[in-house]
Amino acid sequence: MQIPEVQQCDISSWLKDYSHLTFPTNLIPIPCEVISYLNTDSTLILPLECDADGYFDNHRHYSDSEDNTSDFGEELDENDQEEKSRPSFPEFSDSIKNLLSEKGSVFCKLNWSSPKDAIWISHSLKCSTLTDIFLLLKSSMFVNHDITSPFKDCEATSEEVNEAMSEIQYNLALREWRSINPGHEFRCFVKNGSLKAISQRDFTSFYDYIIKEESFIKEDLTRFHKNNLSNFPLNDFVFDVVRSSKGKITLVDFNPSGITTDALLFEWSELQEIEEMEFRFISEEKGIRSDTLRQYSLPTDVVDIANGTDHDKLLSFLELQAEMQKKNT
Repeated sequence: MQIPEVQQCDISSWLKDYSHLTFPTNLIPIPCEVISYLNTDSTLILPLECDADGYFDNHRHYSDSEDNTSDFGEELDENDQEEKSRPSFPEFSDSIKNLLSEKGSVFCKLNWSSPKDAIWISHSLKCSTLTDIFLLLKSSMFVNHDITSPFKDCEATSEEVNEAMSEIQYNLALREWRSINPGHEFRCFVKNGSLKAISQRDFTSFYDYIIKEESFIKEDLTRFHKNNLSNFPLNDFVFDVVRSSKGKITLVDFNPSGITTDALLFEWSELQEIEEMEFRFISEEKGIRSDTLRQYSLPTDVVDIANGTDHDKLLSFLELQAEMQKKNT
């Protein structure tokens, strides 16, 4: 896998040419200070602009009476210090809020990855508030991969990688929220310009309709690639789609062809050798596989607690969860 292949699969590189095939998407440039914040290993400290969402109101009900000031003066001073040290990104946050006001709810991702591994933090990838977005981005290892090592699997020198890293303009992609049946999602593998393999994306479930429509699914996806993606700049690449009904295909994303991308029901060694088109799916209940995202279900912050390295992280996490549950009830 080469650096230009990864760069071409950056949503910033392909969205303009293929916007008519995918969900309505807006890109918001991410300032350097936000990238630094997302890349900092710390407690779940959210930007000041998230306070307007109301998650933390119960932690700020201090009385102005003289008695309370004398009793809790030290605590108030510490709280003021924490407020001053919290990050703040007013312009970036306003851009997100404006889009949320327009679209209602969105799905978020960075240049290559969505924070689907961080679903444990909010139980959904549906974002309706600024806090929802920052929680997912801040908690995701996939997002961190985009920020720290998007070219780690490329055949390149350290100098070439450093140069490519310096050229990245990070963007937050916000897509209009759509409820998607996971049984309608497929990953397609293109080799030497031809569609060679298709995999069911959700291999944790058995969908009997796929058996009945196997030939139609292959036909639809082959036609979609030939009619719409044959001019994609790469000879080898991966693309994800949603086939919501017969003949109705929506492009979701492009991915580089290589070990950075999950081969799902294939192995990359197989895909390198494959010659004839093959479509793999779960054909019976006993063929269901475990969810690979479960390995991310235990957040790093909680691991720190288990190791006895940071008690403040657990308190921060539990307080946040309590506030979110109150908000949702």
